[in-house]
Amino acid sequence: MSDNHDPLAPLLFTPRVLWFALFMSNILVFSVVAAVVVPPDEPFDMLMLYVLAAVAVGAGVAQVIIPRRIEAALLATAQADTEERADPNASVIFREAAPTVRYFANPPAAAKTAAALFHTPFILRLALSESIGMYGVILVALGCPLEQAIAFPLIGAVLIARLFPTRKSIMAPLEGHFGARMPEPGR
Repeated sequence: MSDNHDPLAPLLFTPRVLWFALFMSNILVFSVVAAVVVPPDEPFDMLMLYVLAAVAVGAGVAQVIIPRRIEAALLATAQADTEERADPNASVIFREAAPTVRYFANPPAAAKTAAALFHTPFILRLALSESIGMYGVILVALGCPLEQAIAFPLIGAVLIARLFPTRKSIMAPLEGHFGARMPEPGR
């Protein structure tokens, strides 16, 4: 391997596997339960739909607020060394100092710090998003009409889909906190 590889590449594997597993389980568990469970003879109590819908809204709000607070607390304790470098994309006019950009001094250490800060809020967001889909599974098992219960795993799947871990999603909190950039891979 060369020295120019992306230090984040190996750190993305585990979050992506976890993301894929929860995304697929959200859909597959609902599909299996909807196909296998025999609806009960008594009519479905619509109050359960309203109660679980309210709980799902609470989980949706919590999956935004709680991880942000945890992320902010973790960032407050984070440490990373930065350095100023000349901006290679800036134009310099005669007798002006070259503009500088702040970069992380040790990119592999910064990548590990960013990944460590990313995991807890990420897993919490995934779990709360998947819980919304699981409320649909509970409703189907209780005899809720499929047309109404399917909204829960669909909303859960959309919330999980938007959480796909990328290089930017891992580095953005640390870069924003320190006002520094991660050098592009290969530079």
